[in-house]
Amino acid sequence: MGKPQQLLPYLPWVGVIVVAFLAFILNTPEPELDWDGFVLPMTNRYAGTNTNTNNNKTPLTGIHVVISGSTSGIGRGTVEAMTKLGAHVFCLGRNATKLQVLQDEFVVNAGSVTTVVADYNDLDSVSQAADQLLELTQGRIDILLNNAGIHEGVLMLDNPTSQQGYDRIWSVNYMAHFLLTEKLAPALKQALHQPIVAQMSSSFHWVGDWSDLVPTGTDSNSPPKASNVGGTGGLFRTQRGYGNTKLAMILHARALKRRNPDLENARIVSICPAWVATNIMPNPIGTIVIANLGFQHNGWGIASTLYAMFAKEDGHDYFSNSRALNMVVMHNEMAHAPWTFLLGLRDFGSFIMAFSVLAFQKLMPIAEPSIPSPITYNQDIQDQLYDWTKQAVSEWL
Repeated sequence: MGKPQQLLPYLPWVGVIVVAFLAFILNTPEPELDWDGFVLPMTNRYAGTNTNTNNNKTPLTGIHVVISGSTSGIGRGTVEAMTKLGAHVFCLGRNATKLQVLQDEFVVNAGSVTTVVADYNDLDSVSQAADQLLELTQGRIDILLNNAGIHEGVLMLDNPTSQQGYDRIWSVNYMAHFLLTEKLAPALKQALHQPIVAQMSSSFHWVGDWSDLVPTGTDSNSPPKASNVGGTGGLFRTQRGYGNTKLAMILHARALKRRNPDLENARIVSICPAWVATNIMPNPIGTIVIANLGFQHNGWGIASTLYAMFAKEDGHDYFSNSRALNMVVMHNEMAHAPWTFLLGLRDFGSFIMAFSVLAFQKLMPIAEPSIPSPITYNQDIQDQLYDWTKQAVSEWL
């Protein structure tokens, strides 16, 4: 009898174990976001308010917060938290109807909401939104959360393109945020307290390839592979394309303090929120899975976002909300060889990494500094990407 036949009697037990594990995970309770013990102390410290005064529940009164991708997911959850804390939140989104619903919903909170339409697939629209924000905020912004993002799905069967001819996910997830940050930097310099720029990244940045993010050839203005329509090519290029944008967000964050004088005193952080119940997945099955296994967008799903922005300064600039993300580091070490990129194995392996995190994240919830890819510390790569992007968006600056 061959080995496959010998294993057949054990298959039912494997099924039982898998079903039992799924039942256990599905019944694992959502971790609590401790408002009084976690959120209020941090935000009061940031604002310099005395927690014994009547203002302690709304320490962000008078603070101007700009949030992109604000009508759903993490953006929406953060809008709810910021308005509850008393902030005036300026919400960016591409759908005017959804923005109005958002404004109406949170009118009962202590803070207020102002909405601005911006299509992140069109840099003209982003530039116009930035100009509108500068006018609405009277030239002062305290906190900028670059949160908007899309995912193109598992397999890429077409080549969606931005209005300016870039790969759509590259424009929406990275270039639009770069342009917005550059245009709003002078207003951030006028913040009442330390200005904050928070970049929404992802554990998927580990599967990005830095060589896709720097200019090709000897011309510093030649476009990186990741910016080209169709991205880097290949059947699973959406995985690398998404990862590349999230890697670019961290590289951008780390270049900002050195390259933009208006932000040299800012707190600039990157966030990995793990899996959160959002509508980022373009198919209903993925949305249902995340809704059941992911953190809630108005609960623990924003824990790492709040911690990254308001925790006491200790030199860290990359934060997550689950220690399950350490699996990503293990994945990187096992699949670091260049040939894994060439064969597409690393792109495909990102699925395994992602669903491992999804399965275990609720068992290890904690908002804390995390481990980013070592390549994010490379200043030469940071500068090459920064220089190319600034030149690419120069007509709007």
